[in-house]
Order: sequence, then structure tokens, then C-alpha cells
Amino acid sequence: MKIAFVTPYLDTLGGGEKYLLDISRVLHDLGHTCVFFWPENLSERIADRFGNAYGFVKFDPRWHTFRGIRKILYTRQFDRLFYITDGSYFISLAKKNYVLLQVPQQNLLPHNRLSLIKARLFTPFVFSNFVKRYFVRQNIWQEPAVIYPLIEVPENTALKKEKIILSVGRFFGHLHSKRQDVLIKAFRYARDQYPEYKEYRLILAGSYQEADKKYLEKVKKMAEGRPDIQFALNIGRPEMESYYQKAAIYWHAAGYGEEERRSPEKMEHFGIAVAEAMGRECVPVVYRAGGPKEIIMDGHSGYLFEKRIELIKKTLRLMKDPALMRRIGRGSRQRVKEKFSGAQFSKKIASLVQ
Repeated sequence: MKIAFVTPYLDTLGGGEKYLLDISRVLHDLGHTCVFFWPENLSERIADRFGNAYGFVKFDPRWHTFRGIRKILYTRQFDRLFYITDGSYFISLAKKNYVLLQVPQQNLLPHNRLSLIKARLFTPFVFSNFVKRYFVRQNIWQEPAVIYPLIEVPENTALKKEKIILSVGRFFGHLHSKRQDVLIKAFRYARDQYPEYKEYRLILAGSYQEADKKYLEKVKKMAEGRPDIQFALNIGRPEMESYYQKAAIYWHAAGYGEEERRSPEKMEHFGIAVAEAMGRECVPVVYRAGGPKEIIMDGHSGYLFEKRIELIKKTLRLMKDPALMRRIGRGSRQRVKEKFSGAQFSKKIASLVQ
């Protein structure tokens, strides 16, 4: 089959884009041709960010140059089409069409009758039950399928951990901000109160774009004069993998201070970085909201927190008990291997497109 992929966000190379690339990898391995509609070739950037597993991807700039009926007719050559929507919908003549509803957000819903007709040309799917519950309540589509992201776990289990608290995520202050500001405040307070924290560094890793600079400068200012708080910005996959493997503890605070039911769009909708860290036995201490509640079994494969003092105290418990940290680290790795394996992901994608 010939399969098209459409996303307005491909050049951000975020979690949703990796998810779409992983779908294309599964389908390529099944013998299908995968084409991304995008005006430039992003192969080098994709390889730098996510590794060399996606060299098969083809880029087609033509669809973006077409208008009206010509744009619609261009899709007729494809057997399947996958789309990450930004709230807009279009007519596709591919034999089957799928839309990834990535964020539980009002503006992803059809906004008028024509938009509703277009939206219903697509079969919806999501990557967490948290997102699914939101769209089921909207009663627009059939019930979306839940297909968890693929999380690859390295075979090497002899990981030499260092006294590092890691947090990974794009630096931006809107929507589901990763709330690096909350983590810096917590770490600074904890360093002043508990001697165990003085042995640790906080490393904040992630990407940023030009529009994110204001938020990035804000959080960097909060860490001024603190060599124990470090930034790893726009780094490649090998360096990111090194941080995952070295870090002992993983912090994540997306959604902090918000009510999940009232502002679901501000929660982490899945938490790919959380799961990747867990696969490297990096023990997660994560805000209790959104997708991460599905990833972590509290006390067995990590910890969930609601208040900043819980984040600090649960982390302190790990610092004081290396045997506990090792046990939960192994539990984290096992949880990811069981729930987010490549075999399960491939089976669900193959079933979706048949």
C-alpha cells in the first residue's frame, strides 16, 4: 500500500511527530511505501533527533502547493492517510483516513457543519485513555482506539547511575508546558533544606524554538548562579540517550497547579519522555495528572505527586534508600517493556490499517 502522513507540526520533531514516524516505520517494515507531505526534506534533522531508524521516509512537497479540488484529488492515489490535526480538517480521497487526536483540547473539535462532515471522513485514534475520555464526552466520532506509543528499551541492563535528576521536554510556557519553573523552585528549596540534595544535579534537557525563547530565558534566569542546575538544549539523540542512562531520578511537572477536568489541555497527554526514562531505570517522580497516571504504578514503578513538598519528600526517600531506588528502577523498566513494547505497537497499527 501507499500511505500518506500529514501533520502541520513535523518540523517541531516532538513526541507526536515521533509517534507518527514510528507508525510509518511499522508500516514500512510490513512492505508499504510511506510518504510525508512536507515542503522540505527533514531526513538529517530526524536522524539527529530520533536516530537512524527512519531513513526510508519519503517527503512530498507537492500537496502543500495545491489548492481546492487539485489538493483533494492528489490524495486519491493513497490507500491510507494519517493526519495529526490542529483543529482543521480537509477532504481526503484516500481509501481510509485516520486522525490522531493528540491533545484533549476544544479547538480540535469541528467548529461548523462543513468541518464536521470533513472530520467524519477520518477514523480517530489517541495515545492514552486520558485523551480518549475527553473525546468520548464530545460525542463527535466513534469511540477512538487507544494505541500507546512505542517505547524502545535498550538491552543493556548494567546501567551505571549518577546523582542526577533529569527532566526532558520542550521549553514552552503554553498548553501542556513541562513546568521546568516548578522543578527549579522545588530543587532550590530542597537543596537548602536537605543535605542529600546537595549531592545531586538537576539537568533540564529539551528543545526550543524561536517562539519559546521568552519562557526559556525566564527559567534560565531562575537558575542563575546555580551550577547544580544545568540545561541541555536542542541536543541530539545520542546525547539524550546518555542522560537517560546516567540519571537516577526523573522529574516531570506538566499540568502542575491546574485541575485536570477543567483544563485537560494543560496536562501531559501521554508522557513519552517519562516512559523513555523508565525504560532506562531512571525512577520517575511525576505530577499526578493526565497520561502519566496510566504509565506509572505508584510505589512500584515510580511515584506520583500532587504538591511540591510531595515531589521533594518522595525524591528524598529514594536518595536515602539506594536499594529502594534500584528496586523501583527495575520495576520502571519492566513496566515499560510489558506495556509499551514494539510488538504490541506493531500489532495494533497493523490491525488499524487492515
